[in-house]
Amino acid sequence: MNETKLRATPGPWHYDQENNAIYNKTCLYICDAPKNNDHDKHLIAAAPDLYEALEITAELVEALGHTAKKARVALAKARGGNYEY
Repeated sequence: MNETKLRATPGPWHYDQENNAIYNKTCLYICDAPKNNDHDKHLIAAAPDLYEALEITAELVEALGHTAKKARVALAKARGGNYEY
């Protein structure tokens, strides 16, 4: 149930402490890492993996006949699409 393909730089991403930046697996620069919160750096680096895991989870939940609205809203938000809670 993939409404729109995610167009972000493919993961995995990693945090480079020396440069305080986020890079993908081919060392392509993604963005500067936040300077004031170490946890944000790691959350940003994990974004592609989290997106994929949430997409798989939403599909499994829906296959069991349940709603995954909050997951679908988060996925739409990540794609830059329309979203409502």
